[in-house]
Amino acid sequence: MTFHCSHILREGNTVADRLTNMGLLSPSLVWHVSPPPNISPYLRMDDLGFPYLCHV
Repeated sequence: MTFHCSHILREGNTVADRLTNMGLLSPSLVWHVSPPPNISPYLRMDDLGFPYLCHV
């Protein structure tokens, strides 16, 4: 069995970063049946292969 590990910066995975931030702000465990509305646009961009460009 072979494993490959890599690191992706937060900016490289906007969906995971935003879900993580939502989880940190939540006082309890939350189960989403579908993507939250504020995540959907980033999920769609990721699905289409568009990069997310943040302004610093």
